[in-house]
Amino acid sequence: REACEEAGMRFFHEHLPWDVQQGQVLDVLRRLNADEKVHGILLQLPVPPHLSESRLLECIDPRKDVDGLSPENIARLSTRGIWRPSFMPCAPLGCMELLWRENIPVRGCSVAILGDSNIVGMPMSWLLRDAGAASVTLVHSRAVELLKKIRTEEPSSHNAATRERILMPVRGADVVIAAVGCAELVRGDWVKPGATVVDIGINAVPLSAAETQETLDTESAYSLPGTGLFRFEV
Repeated sequence: REACEEAGMRFFHEHLPWDVQQGQVLDVLRRLNADEKVHGILLQLPVPPHLSESRLLECIDPRKDVDGLSPENIARLSTRGIWRPSFMPCAPLGCMELLWRENIPVRGCSVAILGDSNIVGMPMSWLLRDAGAASVTLVHSRAVELLKKIRTEEPSSHNAATRERILMPVRGADVVIAAVGCAELVRGDWVKPGATVVDIGINAVPLSAAETQETLDTESAYSLPGTGLFRFEV
C-alpha cells in the first residue's frame, strides 16, 4: 500500500477470509475486471488449497493481469514473434533488468535455471531465449528436491552420482539462476570461475561478517573462485 501511495497509485485491498468459496473469489475478480477505476489486479499466491488457482487466474482480464500469469499472457510470452503479453511476471523481468544494469551479457551465453515454476522458472527461460542466450537449461523441480534431500543425507556414491548428473548443466553455465524457494542451495563448487549467480530469493538470510567482507571460502554458497562474491537478490 505504501509503495503504491509513493508512486501516486490508488490501492484497493480486497481482504477475503481463508475459507472463502471459489464462487465468491470469482465474483470479486469479475467486479474488478468491470471496474474502470481499476487498471491492475494482483491475486496473492498461493491461494488456500480448496481453491483452484488456475481457474482464478483464468478469470482475470489479461489487460489487468499485472502478474502476467493469466493463460493469455503466458501464451503470448512463450510464443516467439509480435504477440507480446500485456504484462510479464515481475520476478523474471526484474532479473533481466538486474543483468542489464550490471552489464552481465546474456547473448551467446549458456544459462542454467534451477526451478521450473510457472511464476519464475518457465517465464525466465522464455525471456532469456528472447534475449539471445545460446542455451537455456531448466533443472526440473523434482531434481531440485533431490538436491535438497541429498544435501541433508549422509554422503554416498549413489548420492554423488545423482548429484553430478543433475549439476552437469549448472557446472558449465555462464549464468546460474536459482529460483527454488530455498536459501543457500547453490554451493560455490557447483559454479565455474567467472560465472554469475542470481538468487531470486524469498528467504531473508542475514549477512554474516564473512559475507560482508566478501571473504567466503569456495565451499560456501555464492563464493565463486576467482570472481569474488555475487549475491544478487531480486
